[in-house]
Amino acid sequence: MNLLSIQCLHEAELHLVHLTEDNSNIAVIAALYNLGDPDPIISKIEDKYYRYVGSLTTPPCTEGVIWNIIGKVRTLSKEQLKLLKAPLGVEFQHNARPLQQLNGRKIEMYYSHPTRGRGVIKTP
Repeated sequence: MNLLSIQCLHEAELHLVHLTEDNSNIAVIAALYNLGDPDPIISKIEDKYYRYVGSLTTPPCTEGVIWNIIGKVRTLSKEQLKLLKAPLGVEFQHNARPLQQLNGRKIEMYYSHPTRGRGVIKTP
């Protein structure tokens, strides 16, 4: 996955939203999915991920959200996609927010390598 693929549309996204105990800070982990084999462990964190400070994707689009995007684009079956969309009304089944400009945001890639250890690559 490269930085450009973050801006592509995928079949599904999984957002794991975490709040601090006082609800004053929000962090989000996002997994991107294309159709393919079923993903037996959707919540598995990969050894490479991207991080940036952005906003929520739904109103009120609160700023200051720490996004952690798993580095590997996952797959899910058509049946799994149907299950994820089943509880949603038709008007909400295709509710992806339009792509946003970076607006000065910095994207960092965190990785783990068997011989070189862990590291961070930052966008200019």
